[in-house]
Amino acid sequence: MVLKIQLKHGKKPIILFSYIPRTGGTWMREVFDGLGLYYRFWKHGLRPNLAMAHTLLSTHYRKPAADEIDFIFSFVRNPFTWYESTWRILHEERWRTRTTRYDWHPHKTAAMAWHPDFNVWLTRMVNTEPSLYTRLVELYIGPEGESYCDYVGKFENLYHDTAEMLHLSGVMSSNSMMLSSSIPPLNVTDLQKYLHVKFPKPINASKKVPIEWSNENRDSIHQSEVPILRRFYTGS
Repeated sequence: MVLKIQLKHGKKPIILFSYIPRTGGTWMREVFDGLGLYYRFWKHGLRPNLAMAHTLLSTHYRKPAADEIDFIFSFVRNPFTWYESTWRILHEERWRTRTTRYDWHPHKTAAMAWHPDFNVWLTRMVNTEPSLYTRLVELYIGPEGESYCDYVGKFENLYHDTAEMLHLSGVMSSNSMMLSSSIPPLNVTDLQKYLHVKFPKPINASKKVPIEWSNENRDSIHQSEVPILRRFYTGS
């Protein structure tokens, strides 16, 4: 998803949000609403049969519209909770159907590999599309060393990094973020817990859709997603 965000009445600065699915975008839009910011999907140069809510920045990044953009940002998430979150949303058939009808969708491969058993699904993902999340991150923000985003925050630091992004972009001063203090940060888990032999209960786990990681899949994801772990989670 590419959101164009600015102050009301068309005032500068104008920023773009290159949103990687399952990284807190819905929460962030609530923050934008609370701050009175104006945002909309950026439709410039959008090709047909693409999901507007999940397009890539490269789809739109065309001059002269690009000349009007002052700041581009994105957020990433550790791959362990990202795979959990992706599987949970695809547990609903309507989401699987929705993702597979487009020419491209970030969840299309995951939907086509669907299985109600988390570990069976994850094994399919590793075998058919290893390093999927790392590649998605590179598509949304650029490869390591060549990022076209001015700021990349972390889902694990969502509240702090959103405030920092708004301050650095010039859209809001740090004091203005106090207006959104009524919106609580998400309950997230330290990435390091996912590297222990005994896994804790996953964050925000639904009683109807429990997740139990196998040691084999934990190790597979740790190995296949090394680029994203090294790039944003040094020491993992």
